[in-house]
Amino acid sequence: MSAVDGPIIRYMHQEMSCLSAKGWAWALPHYLPFCLTPEAEYNKMETEFLIYNLASKDEFKADTIEQLSMLNRRQLSCLIHFLEWVSAHAMWKEYFPEDISRALEFVRGR
Repeated sequence: MSAVDGPIIRYMHQEMSCLSAKGWAWALPHYLPFCLTPEAEYNKMETEFLIYNLASKDEFKADTIEQLSMLNRRQLSCLIHFLEWVSAHAMWKEYFPEDISRALEFVRGR
């Protein structure tokens, strides 16, 4: 089995809204650490798309709830911790604080 690296994550970020609950449960352990790499910091797309997916509009919330349904408490806690990190990050908190807040509120409610 090959490693889940930058090219795979970059492809995946465009399709996050299409992943099933099982897909999200599989992807997040690869996706979140990648978002902390210099490569992701340079591209910014992967982190941005994750936040946008988690800060979904009301008409898409049911889909997002379903996508997160296979995450256990520990995984949700990790996702919350990541969003808290993003909310304190100098660049991200200036870039789109409302979306980060909405994503945090949404994930904390799971």
